[in-house]
Amino acid sequence: QAMLNHDRMVNVRSAADIRPALKDGKVACIHTIENATFFAEDPALIEVLKSLGVLMSSLSWNAQGPLASGHDTHAGLTAAGIETLTQMEHAGMVLDVSHLNDECFDEVVAHATRPFVASHSNSRAVCGVKRNLTDDQFRTIRDMGGIVGLNYCSEFLSNDATDKTAADVTFDQLAAHIEHWLDLGGEDVIALGGDWDGATVPAFLSDASKMPEFQNMLSKHFGKTVMQKLCSDNALAFFERY
Repeated sequence: QAMLNHDRMVNVRSAADIRPALKDGKVACIHTIENATFFAEDPALIEVLKSLGVLMSSLSWNAQGPLASGHDTHAGLTAAGIETLTQMEHAGMVLDVSHLNDECFDEVVAHATRPFVASHSNSRAVCGVKRNLTDDQFRTIRDMGGIVGLNYCSEFLSNDATDKTAADVTFDQLAAHIEHWLDLGGEDVIALGGDWDGATVPAFLSDASKMPEFQNMLSKHFGKTVMQKLCSDNALAFFERY
């Protein structure tokens, strides 16, 4: 997409490239990896991919993997996963803990020396699915200087949502997650995470064309300062300080 829309989009290779792209009115495209199981086969790829512009990666999806495990299991980090975490920190590649189960999250905390993020996870206190973060997990990310990205998946926003009712989830139900995180001192932690790729989402977030109105809704509900932090400032500040 970036190649097809080169007049509007810029592939950024480092955090230092993001702000100049935005000032030029372009979309800054940050490369990330979800479920980087191949790092178990060749850890040298971490340095190679970071040099090519991959700024962030996660270790697993929902199931048990060679590095870590998602919420479908209770397995922890493997030895290869711990080594991958160490090598990612050395290379300056951000760890994304979204999809990790609680056991792996705790082990990441035990071994991590740098901030990490949950790129697309909501509040478990508001919607009690395992894919969401507990309050203690959110506080840990906050205290380590990381960020948490709001997930648009309806079933992670509302306890009552199903595939059939996903479109009916309201802005107020989404806003409840942000409000809870603000109560936890998360004004400088929250970001937008998305998860449009295959997730069922509310009608007011059905595609990217809805984002300007969504931004207006956030501004009216939370004020311009929080809206700007949520939509851009917190994520940009995180990558620039990492």
